[in-house]
Amino acid sequence: MPTDVVIERISSRRVCGNCGAIYSTETPPTHPWVCDVCGHDAVRQRPDDTEDAVRERLAAYEEQTAPLIEWFRARNQLVVIDGDRAAEAVTAVVIAAVDDRLAG
Repeated sequence: MPTDVVIERISSRRVCGNCGAIYSTETPPTHPWVCDVCGHDAVRQRPDDTEDAVRERLAAYEEQTAPLIEWFRARNQLVVIDGDRAAEAVTAVVIAAVDDRLAG
């Protein structure tokens, strides 16, 4: 998934601090930052979802996690999924990949 898309998606996320409902700056709650699920005015950006924090998280991923890709690929345990699509489409592909692995 392109880095700019990851940064945009995560840094636009907003979460209700009371019940955990998830929103974004593009699809906010009905009333300004008041949770549609529980009614609390606790919908905020988490500290680890700021653009700077996301960049730090991506740097840590590149350093610590990305090297494992080849390890899993060499053992035929890697499934590559294009995450640059709608959440529902990505979820469907992930479920199908898991089902395929469990059946195989």
